[in-house]
Amino acid sequence: MHRALDDEFDTLLGKCRNFVAFMDGKMSCIQKSMQEATEAIGRRGNGWESVNIFSPPITCEILRGLQEQSTPRELSYANYIRKHMYKIEEISKHEGFDPDWFMKLLEEEITRVYVMPNGGIQAALELYLDVKIDILQSPGETISCMTQYHEQITQKICDILQILIYQGRPFLNLARTCRRLRKRMDRNECGGDGSDKCVYNLLLPTLDMLQRYSYTEIQENVHNAIGHRLPAELTHLVFEYTMASEEVPLDPRIFVAAKHKDITIRSRKARQACRHYRPACRDYMLLSEDRYYTYGPNWIETIPEFPHHDPSKREEELDSLKHNAYLIW
Repeated sequence: MHRALDDEFDTLLGKCRNFVAFMDGKMSCIQKSMQEATEAIGRRGNGWESVNIFSPPITCEILRGLQEQSTPRELSYANYIRKHMYKIEEISKHEGFDPDWFMKLLEEEITRVYVMPNGGIQAALELYLDVKIDILQSPGETISCMTQYHEQITQKICDILQILIYQGRPFLNLARTCRRLRKRMDRNECGGDGSDKCVYNLLLPTLDMLQRYSYTEIQENVHNAIGHRLPAELTHLVFEYTMASEEVPLDPRIFVAAKHKDITIRSRKARQACRHYRPACRDYMLLSEDRYYTYGPNWIETIPEFPHHDPSKREEELDSLKHNAYLIW
């Protein structure tokens, strides 16, 4: 009886070995076909355009193979990234979707755009702004579904702005971006019960940064256009009218240095907060998972007036925020 069982087991084991060998052969054929297909698509030029590189079924091996066949070198690649990253809602429903993988790949591809000549840095900046405004939360949502990435994207935007300024401050029309950002913040009545996921509050640091840069950008443009032909008083008047037409406040700050009215504590005060947070008049406002700001009437601004005419004083005002800084600069 034992011999009969051994014979049956050997027969079954042999069939299993044959099946595994058969599947190995099929898998080798499939892999070979995929490699041939990748090479064929790549030879046509810009083969990656035929796929959404952010789709979970697209493995890095397939993607890099396509990109090696036809490496993206034109700024039009930024439009390709923008087109497909905006499909995030559809992509995120896929069973294999991993937000960390998506963000890592997205940053890699924006970096690819960043190093492209003749405008790559500006194109990368626009992509990061799109990510900040529309990708880290669905366009119609007031609650962010990817809260943990806001801080690193804000820093990316900051780093690029500093590099562009160092290179000579090209015109970026940041006032338009500020209007777009405020429109996104005010798009819907917030239903948030916790400000750590509230889109309005999460975007405040970026608005603070962009309004400060917009102020300087507009000021320099006005000075370069008429500063040498008009008295300083008239030049400043034109600047004020320009700021009003661009809808940038003359005091661009969202965050200011402050001290508590009763106890010896200094902190950063948010001048505005989401409407779901305002009625409570809370002392502390949560803007991300581990970043707090003061908010409310118990905090007195230590530099209530914005130093309009003295750039060095504006730097000092920024420095007064940095010791408690959430990363803005």
